[in-house]
Amino acid sequence: MSIVLTVTFQKWEMRKNFTTGFITGLGGFVSLPVGVPSALAASWLIQARMTGAIARIYGHDIDDPRVRTLILLSLAGDVAKEAM
Repeated sequence: MSIVLTVTFQKWEMRKNFTTGFITGLGGFVSLPVGVPSALAASWLIQARMTGAIARIYGHDIDDPRVRTLILLSLAGDVAKEAM
């Protein structure tokens, strides 16, 4: 059940991330100075929320500082390997 729920949630969050990127890119070159930072912030927020939700689905306590740190490190990608 948790795998099905996780995959469904990931697909929903991917759609939201795509839509956010599409909307922020509509302005073209004129809105680039505002569009890029807002798209990055929105993407990071959506990804952190998705990672936290998956951790919650698998029974982890989101209020635990270690879990929160691992969620933020997951956003860093390969750079986080050095931090661990």
